Amino acid sequence: MNSSPLVSIILPLYNGEKYVRETIESILLQSYTNFEFIIINDGSTDNSLNIVKGFNDNRIVLIDQENKGLAATLNIGLNLANGDLIARIDSDDIAKRDRIQIQVNTFKKNPNLVLLGSAVNYIDENGVYLGRSYPITRTRSIKKHLLNNGNIIAHPSVMYIKDIVLKIGGYSEIIGKYFEDHFLWCQLLNYGDIENLSECLIDYRLTPQSISGLEQASTDFNEKILSYINSSLAGNKPNLKFLEKRSVFEKQLSEKDKLMFYKKRVNKIKKKERLMNIFRLFLPSSIEVKALIMIKNFMNR
Repeated sequence: MNSSPLVSIILPLYNGEKYVRETIESILLQSYTNFEFIIINDGSTDNSLNIVKGFNDNRIVLIDQENKGLAATLNIGLNLANGDLIARIDSDDIAKRDRIQIQVNTFKKNPNLVLLGSAVNYIDENGVYLGRSYPITRTRSIKKHLLNNGNIIAHPSVMYIKDIVLKIGGYSEIIGKYFEDHFLWCQLLNYGDIENLSECLIDYRLTPQSISGLEQASTDFNEKILSYINSSLAGNKPNLKFLEKRSVFEKQLSEKDKLMFYKKRVNKIKKKERLMNIFRLFLPSSIEVKALIMIKNFMNR
């Protein structure tokens, strides 16, 4: 890998007018400048497209298309990308100024690395800090967690090797929006190292309308995802009927229901943050984050 590889940053955009300007600005102000910024407007019906057109930066590659869905849109971005490395961002998240530089440096240090995520700061609709994540960082533990417990890699924080992802077919379009990332990470398990940085490289926004905000809406959904992934990796062809049921379930949710599930997740994050702050008082700063990650993961067993 050369000293300053081209990075292709992919932003799928659907009705993101409320936050997308801040997202775009956070990318254009990156300290690492050798990148192209592929923004794909996936049939937005709000003012998203006009907001993007208002930016005058030759690193932006704007694609306007009819709605195709998240996975298909990401695959279009992958096939358009000129960079060796792909970085992701969503239209309501904010990248820290050194995010791309830090991730590029990590890839340069580890030639076996294929996928790299990071810790995130959770923020609410108004950008108010809620707490942070403490993800598992090492390859062996991440692999075990992905297959047995769930997704531990925040999609909008990732950077990965483009050619390897294209080799395995990109994102699964039959899965669509629900766990297209988790499935892809598991497909990458045999291709090299998968790591998380303990440093928070993005602000990850939670809203009542977001998929992530509905995490608390079903207790068995994650179990069905894991069953599908493990069966598929074993060479079987499991069905996805459970996604149809999930889609119907979400469509039937009222705004009041969505707000309730959102508040449950926010309260869970805040509670964990308060507990981590107590532990932090007794830890030397030199090992603070690593120790907190170990404590957090022990509590989740």
